[in-house]
Amino acid sequence: MFSNKNSNVLVFAFPFVVSALLLNGIMLLHLTGRFVKFYEERKDIAVKILLLLSNIPIAVLYYVIAMKG
Repeated sequence: MFSNKNSNVLVFAFPFVVSALLLNGIMLLHLTGRFVKFYEERKDIAVKILLLLSNIPIAVLYYVIAMKG
């Protein structure tokens, strides 16, 4: 299933990627709003934002592995 000759991986992965982008975007907006609103909790919220943003290079790595396989 994971090969350059077979495009099924793109068909199966596309809805997952779109939903993940949408949900992560909503969560990022939510955390950014909380970061601005709750001054005392900024350190904890900033860590959560960094963890959320760390998903981007991990997703790129998975994509590269899947497309080269």
